[in-house]
Amino acid sequence: MGQTRRDLLLIAGAGAAAGVGSPAFGGEGAVIYRNSFASPGDIADWRLEGSAHIRAENGLLEMENARPIEDGQKANYVYWCPEEFPADIEVSWR
Repeated sequence: MGQTRRDLLLIAGAGAAAGVGSPAFGGEGAVIYRNSFASPGDIADWRLEGSAHIRAENGLLEMENARPIEDGQKANYVYWCPEEFPADIEVSWR
């Protein structure tokens, strides 16, 4: 059985807050960021805050905590996209 591919992070600009969005979402705005997570290069510029094991391969982004849950708040991590976006965007994982 083949692997299901969830292959895109799409972020749409102008009009997303008003429910307009991009053609990918059924609206009129433009897609301003797209990432297929097909290879390590797709996340090379992303920034990890905290401790985690991150990889992108075959359209999947895998994130695994590197600290035990017993560490409480110290076990939290954030993976930051390197792009800056306008205030009104619509985000979709496909």
